[in-house]
Amino acid sequence: MPPSVHHVELWTHDLAEVAASWDWLLGMLSWQPDDGSWETGRIWTSPRGTYVVLEQSPAVTGTVHDRMRPGMNHLALAVPRRDLLDSIRAGGAERGWRELFADAYPNAGGSDHVALFLDNDEGFEVELVVAGQAPPIPLASARSGRRPSTSTDGPHRQLDQLAPPALWGELVQRVFALDGVIEGHSQVSPASSRAIVLRDLEDARSPETSLAPGGRLEPAHLHGVEDTSVHLCLPATRGQELIELGWAERHQYADHDTELMVYGPRTPGEVDLVVAFVQESITFARR
Repeated sequence: MPPSVHHVELWTHDLAEVAASWDWLLGMLSWQPDDGSWETGRIWTSPRGTYVVLEQSPAVTGTVHDRMRPGMNHLALAVPRRDLLDSIRAGGAERGWRELFADAYPNAGGSDHVALFLDNDEGFEVELVVAGQAPPIPLASARSGRRPSTSTDGPHRQLDQLAPPALWGELVQRVFALDGVIEGHSQVSPASSRAIVLRDLEDARSPETSLAPGGRLEPAHLHGVEDTSVHLCLPATRGQELIELGWAERHQYADHDTELMVYGPRTPGEVDLVVAFVQESITFARR
């Protein structure tokens, strides 16, 4: 299928002055310079085929783009990973890009929107958005039935309403098939637990995103078939939502109010929910 957007053309008053900064930024995103570039124009093509033209046209008027006037306000481009976004942020100033809304990075666009906002001396604004980070799924209804019984002594365990073995196996398979996830040994849970660790991120960006303070980032772990619950970290407000609707409870030995026990799934639909909660935990860890 061809890309939904064919190309975007931007006009500059001084190609020689700004081409290098655009070349660096788009190159960081794996856009390739095109052989069809010419003396007064440059072309970069994305991995999906959309391309950007930067041209110093003889018809251009003025020297600064005013994004507050009618027309294009900013160009928004996808970034595949949060660590790449951080690298662009670190290097942008030396390449002619100023950061906007720096005090709210990386959530200046909203709590569930991971992005970097930049502009240059010509007034062009670029928003770089980490792709594939969906907002939390809405919970339309409470978990049915009473809450499971859980242990009152360590380790924190679910004692009844366990996931059937087949559903527990499906949960394990789907969680470790998530993008960027590998299975590890939990640093804080019994040996039967399976730790979720991230291939490209070893250290927690914030301590409240990991179950293992001071160790390798461990945003979640799955307990064994005799327990079937999941311990994970979520933003405190999101965790409270899950608790109020009966899907979770506070971790009994938490260092932060972000740590939860999510109950084991009893139905295929609940497997879908628990996998989604784990994905939210991974997204939280990457911010």
